[in-house]
Amino acid sequence: MIDFQEEQFREVYGLIHRLRQEANALAVFLLERDGQQVTATGEIESFEPVNLASLDTGKDEHVVLSSEGGLIHAKVEPVGDGGLLAVVWDERSSLGLVRLRLARVLPRLKELWAAAGGA
Repeated sequence: MIDFQEEQFREVYGLIHRLRQEANALAVFLLERDGQQVTATGEIESFEPVNLASLDTGKDEHVVLSSEGGLIHAKVEPVGDGGLLAVVWDERSSLGLVRLRLARVLPRLKELWAAAGGA
């Protein structure tokens, strides 16, 4: 299990919170590969972290899911060897915007993950 120092955790949460806002996402989750939630922000009660972790295809793709409210999109990116970052959005955002915002946040998240022992 990843073990962030308090200051690192605050920075991680700030990064994913900003990512959610700037990407206009419904929710952003930082997970361990087994689906254990490290932290999350947004409409998190609507999504099951274990299911999001299973969407990691290891490719530069995203998944489109059907829901009662319409189509929901999910993009899952690796963060170090044991972590995943899942971004979930609807029609108010786009894959291009999510990719752009991910590119800004992922390098620092990976650094923080490695520093906390997540390799």
